[in-house]
Amino acid sequence: MVTTVTKAIKPNGGGDYASLSGWDIGQRANITASGNDTIQIAEIYSDPTQTGAGNVTLSNANWTVDATHYIIIRAAAGHECGGVWNTLKAFMGFFQNWSVGYVHIGPGLSTRQLRTDYVSCNTPCMVERCVVRDDAYGILFAAGGGTGTHIVKNCVIYEWTNGYGGLSGVYGPGTKINVSNCTIHIPAAGFTALGPGSAITSQNNYLAVVSPVVCYYGGVVQGVNDATNNTEATTASLRNIAYSTANFVNVTTGSQDLHLKTGSALLLRGATIASVTNDIDGDSRVGFVFDIGADQFDQIPLCWNYTARYKNSNKLFKASGCGNFPKSLRVPENVDTSTGRMIDDGILINPDEYEIV
Repeated sequence: MVTTVTKAIKPNGGGDYASLSGWDIGQRANITASGNDTIQIAEIYSDPTQTGAGNVTLSNANWTVDATHYIIIRAAAGHECGGVWNTLKAFMGFFQNWSVGYVHIGPGLSTRQLRTDYVSCNTPCMVERCVVRDDAYGILFAAGGGTGTHIVKNCVIYEWTNGYGGLSGVYGPGTKINVSNCTIHIPAAGFTALGPGSAITSQNNYLAVVSPVVCYYGGVVQGVNDATNNTEATTASLRNIAYSTANFVNVTTGSQDLHLKTGSALLLRGATIASVTNDIDGDSRVGFVFDIGADQFDQIPLCWNYTARYKNSNKLFKASGCGNFPKSLRVPENVDTSTGRMIDDGILINPDEYEIV
């Protein structure tokens, strides 16, 4: 039976480890083995001295994982970065060239470049709800002949300010990546698909870049709900939305706060994605019209009104509500589902028992 092992990473002491590298050395194992079958979680705590959890490289020479025995690196509850780069909260340095598969990074971390190994990371990983300061590449998944699809969602990715020069927000040489509801501000390309086997699928992303898409051999499929600051947006009304005028809280280089404000062109323009249930802050998107980018600012729910009829009956009823349209309906007060006769309230009926008229 798989058990969860959670360790506290506290750079100022008092935790299980003071750094991610110390956690890696202390916890590395074959976590799929009988008697050691675990999910290993590293929880990073706030750091008033801004030391950070440090750089780390996870090697598949030291770890054995699979789809049910894997690694999670995330912010401890209450120590999340809050959707902005914050070195006083949970943050780490480079997470470079890891070759272990099935790694989950986030939520709630501030971090620099996230980069898998060019050859060895052949199984899917996920990055969610992180703020990444791009160092040439923001999030790079490389897998020679890899299987599965990596996931990036609800992330903010923007250029590091030390002159490194962001080349690509999400970079995929020889691998498949799904990117959804991210806000990316990079001087060069939002996405780069490089090499045979590359495939990046994009939806609900805001790309404030010179070129949203760069393809060499591989392909990038842009969603109809991507917004850009040039003409590469699939939907004409989502083109040429300038970073400086997209109504983010603060677009000053080095201290970006890319939460949305009232009047943003990104509000209510996203497509519903079943796997994206919240935003970078953990606010729910379920039941609401999706906003484009990492932040779900608008909290006006998707509402509906309908008239329904019970099958094999001429009795009609009307109902309304907000949120996702229900797969089952709660019957109005005192209605028998077969005859339409008034009975006790609160019967739940299934979709095959009614029809919308």
